Amino acid sequence: LPNDKNWILWSSTSQFPGGFFLFDPRNGQTSLIATAHSPTLKQSLFVASTPLSVASRSGGKIHGRVWLPAGIARPPLIVLSPASIPALPASDAFNPLIQALSANGLAVAVFDGRSTIGYGHDTDVLSSGSLAKVLQDDLEDGLAGLAAQGVVDGRRAGLTECSTVVATGL
Repeated sequence: LPNDKNWILWSSTSQFPGGFFLFDPRNGQTSLIATAHSPTLKQSLFVASTPLSVASRSGGKIHGRVWLPAGIARPPLIVLSPASIPALPASDAFNPLIQALSANGLAVAVFDGRSTIGYGHDTDVLSSGSLAKVLQDDLEDGLAGLAAQGVVDGRRAGLTECSTVVATGL
C-alpha cells in the first residue's frame, strides 16, 4: 500500500458476498471500504452455514458445514464433493451455488473427509490405493450422521462435485 502501514483485506461469509476492508494494524481498527454487491442485497436473504460434526465408521469424526433452508424440517440434502484431491476444508465463505440450492428448499453439506487438507490423518489408508472407498465411506457417514441427528431426510439425498450443478443419487 502507499503508506506501508494499512492493509486492504478481502472477506466474505455465507451471508455476506464479500467486501474489501481497510485494516490499520497499529490500532486494530477495520473499516469496510467496498462491497462486491449492491447495498440493497441484505444478508438476511442468505442462509448461514452451521458447523457440523458426525461420527465416522473409522472411529473418528467428520467435520464440515451445513446450510439449511429456512422453514423446512428434514429437507432433502445435496452433498458437495470436492472437485480435486486434496480438498480445501469447508468454509463459511459465500457460495452462490449453495445459496441457490438452499433458496430452493435443499439442505447443502460439505464434509471434511480424510482427503481434506488438515484432516488426512490416516495417511496409510490414503496411500494404500483405496482412496475412492475412503471418500465414499466419509460421504456416506456424513449423510448418515446428519440424518440420525434429524437435520436432513437421509432418504432424499444427492451428490455433486463443487464445480458442477448436476446431482446424482447417493
